[in-house]
Amino acid sequence: MSPRCCVATFRTTASPSEAVSEAGLAHLERALPQFRRDSLARPLRNDQVHSLVTVGNLIDLVHSLAAQHRTEATPMKMEIEPRGPC
Repeated sequence: MSPRCCVATFRTTASPSEAVSEAGLAHLERALPQFRRDSLARPLRNDQVHSLVTVGNLIDLVHSLAAQHRTEATPMKMEIEPRGPC
């Protein structure tokens, strides 16, 4: 799993208003290239994490998952059968 797709696995059992732990901040730094812990003016709360994810991060996630699927999946055979006039 590439570091960028790790954001999809970011889960917490803490309440939404609690600050993200040191381990959580380290995970965000690995998963989100644009995230810089030292740029935070105040502690990051769990309910704010989703606002850090960009469209670019989501695109990277989709590409990573698609590449993983291509290497792990068995090729599918699809046949389309005509059903007559529509």
